[in-house]
Amino acid sequence: MPRFARDIAGLCDGLGLTGVHVVGLSMGGMMAFQLAVERPELVRSLVIINSGPELVARTPRRKLELGLRLALLKLLGPAVLARVLAPRLFPKPEQEALRQRALEVFGANEPDAYLRATKGLVRSQPMKRNAVACSRTWLPLLAVLTLTAAAPARAGTWVHGIEGTRGFQRWVPTGYQPDTPLPLVVALHGCFQSPSQFAGLTRLNEKADAERFLVLYPNQATFANPTQCWNFMLVLNQTRGHGEPALIVRMVEQVRRHYVEDSVYGGALVARHIEIQGMDHAWPGGDSRHPFADPSGPDATALMWDFFRQHTRD
Repeated sequence: MPRFARDIAGLCDGLGLTGVHVVGLSMGGMMAFQLAVERPELVRSLVIINSGPELVARTPRRKLELGLRLALLKLLGPAVLARVLAPRLFPKPEQEALRQRALEVFGANEPDAYLRATKGLVRSQPMKRNAVACSRTWLPLLAVLTLTAAAPARAGTWVHGIEGTRGFQRWVPTGYQPDTPLPLVVALHGCFQSPSQFAGLTRLNEKADAERFLVLYPNQATFANPTQCWNFMLVLNQTRGHGEPALIVRMVEQVRRHYVEDSVYGGALVARHIEIQGMDHAWPGGDSRHPFADPSGPDATALMWDFFRQHTRD
């Protein structure tokens, strides 16, 4: 990270720039922090978006997550990560050209250089190493924009939030009235998917508007699994009260703090088996504009909701 900061400072010096306004997004935000620490006289204002001054694993779970991310990056490379990130950055069907551009640009990274840069990012602690310099740095403006748990929003909209190390999206159905009891459906996306893509594929938000229920979409983080698969195969996630299942439970609790939720079912596990012949790995009746859709199949979203309604809690 210091090398990146020196490169930026060298560019500014070469152009004769002083008192610059610096904006940093994600990894660029960490570079901006480093620049402000090493060359405070160069930085007039600093805006950091979705980033922070360090990325350090302080707990065993965090160390496991970062270690897994580095291992998968080394094994799979930037090209596979591009397939994960591009749909998340540009989830809408009309953004196909932008998705393809992201695949080309991000996937073109040299694997070894990208891996070494990521390792440097994980070890970067500019504020700790330069505490004295930080205490003497004066910035007229410091704006840090981060994702936070959102309060209730108006009906018919997405609400974004974060719980622990995972984000989530929540759909508030059209016509929702505060303090009105509504059921909550938790929808887990598949590999190489985001909540927005899963919602589009299943048309679950449209069903929620029609039937009046809330939908919670937990979002798997790419640092935990670059393919965005849920890590069900890890022992940590196979024990009650631990791992990713526990995070999802806390997301549900967070929703309940903001909305009056009428539970669909609780107290026991119920299941229904429906077998469809001649269909590939896809969502039956899904929107054909999204991957993993079989529009010719029965409407799985309708079948799912009908099953839920049959098992409401008295």
